[in-house]
Amino acid sequence: MFDDFELVNGPCPQMPTNCSIQCDTKAGQRQCIPTSQICDFNRDCLNGEDERLCGYDCTFESGL
Repeated sequence: MFDDFELVNGPCPQMPTNCSIQCDTKAGQRQCIPTSQICDFNRDCLNGEDERLCGYDCTFESGL
C-alpha cells in the first residue's frame, strides 16, 4: 500500500548508462560521472579528476 508519495511535474532524471569514474562533486556528494562528461572541459569532480588525463593542460598560468 502506498500512502506517502508526491507527484512532481517535470522530466525524470537521466541515469548514467556508462559510469566511468566516481568522484566527489562540487555539491559535496559522491557521484557517478558518465563517459560523456569526461574530458569535456567542464570539471564535474571537485578535484578535477574527470579532466585530469585528457591529453591537454592549458591554463593562463601554464600557457595557452
